[in-house]
Amino acid sequence: EKIDMMGQQEAFHDITAKAIRVLVSGLETRLEDAYRMMTSINWAVFDEVGEESDYVRYMHREIQPYITTTRDLIPTSYFRSVCDKFAMAFTNDFYNAIIRLKNISEQGSQQLLLDISILKTLFLKLPVMEKASVSSSSPRKSVGSTIAPAMYTK
Repeated sequence: EKIDMMGQQEAFHDITAKAIRVLVSGLETRLEDAYRMMTSINWAVFDEVGEESDYVRYMHREIQPYITTTRDLIPTSYFRSVCDKFAMAFTNDFYNAIIRLKNISEQGSQQLLLDISILKTLFLKLPVMEKASVSSSSPRKSVGSTIAPAMYTK
């Protein structure tokens, strides 16, 4: 006589999928203020491209501890799924935030391009991100300053 565990296995997979959705949703919720910051900027009169915007720094401060803590608590295969699903959800949310921007000047679009480049770098590092050390200052400053010159050499 065989024991059938398919029902329990399906229930386990359903619970795992829901838990991953909850983790992703929690991180999305933490970024709502950053999207408000982004959409409150008057991109039409943006006059100077500099380092990453404040909303990007805010996103980094929210994403890094959440991701590193999550990675320490769940198996690698599930963590990768969290990263993938968060990247998809973030892309959709970020796109929707950009759509809400009314007018964007050339300088504003260049700043957005820089911000997107920095966010892309952050997302590529999600699977191997380390916890921020107490003695270091903003880790995004060095990335922003190394990316900006490369963007304007084209």
